[in-house]
Amino acid sequence: KRSDKYQREEKESAPSNTGNKRTISWLLDWLKQERGEVAANELWDKIGDICVMTILSILPTLRREYDSVFGITKLQTQQQQSGNSSSSGSNDNNSSFEKSRCFEVLGVDIMIDTKLNPILIEVNHLPSWGTE
Repeated sequence: KRSDKYQREEKESAPSNTGNKRTISWLLDWLKQERGEVAANELWDKIGDICVMTILSILPTLRREYDSVFGITKLQTQQQQSGNSSSSGSNDNNSSFEKSRCFEVLGVDIMIDTKLNPILIEVNHLPSWGTE
């Protein structure tokens, strides 16, 4: 923002062009116009791969935090003691559904170089919703 090359958006721009954030749909539409649909689709696939690998890398931590808050181990023990273990067959779907009580919004910051290679910068567990 302090660089003489920084370009501010016009005040009357659409919400998807507000501040320093862009929607992924805006980016992909722009990229299709600039580099073609194949390039946009390839970038989207690479970004998806980064997101999947990131979640897989933090999955043990997410499971531990979830268990500490919701006591999944205790829930499984109680179900087994009451005869509703996950091996009972008919309750498999209900047991899994009952355990899923929350979600977490992660902010994934990705930089894209001139060759359309996405590079993970950081993942925020409390992403900002504001624009500047």
